[in-house]
Amino acid sequence: MRTSPLARLAPLCLLVACQSDPPSVPDAVARARAIAAQPPSATQATSLQGRALKRRQPSASAELEHSAALDLSLAILGRDRSAWVWSGRQLAYLGRYRAAVELFSVGLELFGEDDVLLRHRGHRYITLRDFGAAERDLELAWELVKDEADTIEPDGLPNEAGIPRSTQKTNVLYHLALARYLRGDFEGAAKAWSECLEISPNDDMRVAAAYWLANSLRRDGRPEEALRRIAFVRPEMDIIENDSYHRLLLHFRGELDAAGVLDNVESGTLASPTVTYGLAQELLHQGRVEEAREALLLVTRGEVWAAFGYIAAEADIARL
Repeated sequence: MRTSPLARLAPLCLLVACQSDPPSVPDAVARARAIAAQPPSATQATSLQGRALKRRQPSASAELEHSAALDLSLAILGRDRSAWVWSGRQLAYLGRYRAAVELFSVGLELFGEDDVLLRHRGHRYITLRDFGAAERDLELAWELVKDEADTIEPDGLPNEAGIPRSTQKTNVLYHLALARYLRGDFEGAAKAWSECLEISPNDDMRVAAAYWLANSLRRDGRPEEALRRIAFVRPEMDIIENDSYHRLLLHFRGELDAAGVLDNVESGTLASPTVTYGLAQELLHQGRVEEAREALLLVTRGEVWAAFGYIAAEADIARL
């Protein structure tokens, strides 16, 4: 029997209630700037197989861009929550995931329960392979935001069109579902991704939510329902940034072969572990377990270890 979300939130709520008074703004700002000033740790996380995951050095141009953006947001830290959010996001874009979590945590001490800070800290807990902490953050974020009007979330890494495609609510549900999926709670993951799909405002978010929903339903022993939920997918859709998920859904529907899914996918990019993981899921669905295992191992031999497909491959290998 699944414990209700509110029951699982109880320990966190008790912890929050028992915390001391929030820090002063100058104290919080000083702590945040000290976190950002620390030299980045070479090892940022540990894989589920026990491998040290090293910080990936951004390109020179990306390092310059995100360092400048970080300096700007740190300079205006105070009661402006957005500056705290962007400081943490820029640290993450620089591959400093542990520092990002630390900074978001100081921000949460200052602002209290905040859905935006919780959403972003939850995301980075997933990167660090702390799925339990991620689920707690994201469940609380959903409780805080579910009855509010939805808003577009600004992109930190804009797509080619420069048009943000996700919202606060879809991002909270999407990452909450992912945390559950990575823990092996496929039923709970399917529920959250189903809700995410229902409120997705465009085809990019629809194919992203539908892809993971299909994986969750299949893993939960509901392949017919999975097929029904992706029946809306067509070869021609308004896709700007989630082309890999779109092609994988066409593959799941039998309309595109594996070679077509892999077309133009460059090794070492985020699309590479995403696509290879998706192809492994189709192999699992077909009962070709050893081939699926080899595909999953191939994902984890790469270096793009912050990609969701990479993290999911680690979780599947641990289960298999």
